[in-house]
Amino acid sequence: VHYGSGYAIPQELGQFQIGVMASVLLHNSNPLMIMDQVARLTTEKLIVADLCHESTTPALPTIQLYPSAENQIWHTWWRFSEAFFIEAVKILGFPNVQVNRSTQYYQGHAFTLHTIVGSRS
Repeated sequence: VHYGSGYAIPQELGQFQIGVMASVLLHNSNPLMIMDQVARLTTEKLIVADLCHESTTPALPTIQLYPSAENQIWHTWWRFSEAFFIEAVKILGFPNVQVNRSTQYYQGHAFTLHTIVGSRS
């Protein structure tokens, strides 16, 4: 385990076969930088598990800024389309993509979690 910033993952940690980002990207101001940092140290599979919102255009790789002066949301920065993660994983060098969806429950509410698995081969 390494505790530190996702924006500057040390090269000294070495290479990993699998890189996982699970429900963290929507809570960070620069999700692509974190994805790039993890991809740089990952040799085989890059996995992103996060919420994808119906308010985005599902077929387009979109990302929406979520907080505003009106809603006072402070814990979540972004709303992603599933296509955003698919394209981002491909751009980062993991062209073979599989998508899985599951229903997760939090405080009695159902949420669809999208798991995007990109592999190099």
